[in-house]
Amino acid sequence: MNKIIPFEIEFNYNQAYINTLMKRLSNGTIDYDKNSTSDVRLLELCLCIFPIMPIIVRCNTKLNLRDQNGHIEPGWSVYKGSGLIKTIQEYILEDKLIEGLEVCTEYNGKRYSELPRHMQRRIEETIIHVYIDNSYYNTDKNDVVKLYTDIMSTII
Repeated sequence: MNKIIPFEIEFNYNQAYINTLMKRLSNGTIDYDKNSTSDVRLLELCLCIFPIMPIIVRCNTKLNLRDQNGHIEPGWSVYKGSGLIKTIQEYILEDKLIEGLEVCTEYNGKRYSELPRHMQRRIEETIIHVYIDNSYYNTDKNDVVKLYTDIMSTII
């Protein structure tokens, strides 16, 4: 890890519903590692109303979207939490068959679109903690992630 200068690291905190992340995926204002693995257990955490680990993103002006009123929605590049984004993409937006749930087994063999509406809403209204990395661009994001992961693993 390169030397990290503390005053060069800056994070803003935001909360986003899964529904918001679904919209960002649909309109192309979020980018993530397409090689990451989706995990149906993340859906199960939502169904059971358990907290989800936060994601870390960095603003990406190439993904900005301007609406009809001229408001700019900043694009995000995810660098911690791509598995969650891939899970949303595959299981919700692409309606992949749900298999492997351990607690909510009655939903195995169903697609997201076949879940009862109150369970779909439970998933869509799950809050995800988003840390937006506004660190100086000469700070390597991999170093920031390693530092964050190291600190969090000793706390939890």
